[in-house]
Amino acid sequence: MRAALLAAPGWLGVKDVPTPICPEGGVVVEFKEGDRVQVAPGLRCGKCFACKKTGS
Repeated sequence: MRAALLAAPGWLGVKDVPTPICPEGGVVVEFKEGDRVQVAPGLRCGKCFACKKTGS
């Protein structure tokens, strides 16, 4: 899947990443190309690949 990733302060990029598996009780949110999304870089799950990569 394509994901918007905050790579560094002030730098937001789009990258191909593995599609995450939705845990029991979780929610899958799907957007179509061109939809606007809000980025909240202070919110982290601490469990996904991106959080583990940055050591959060």
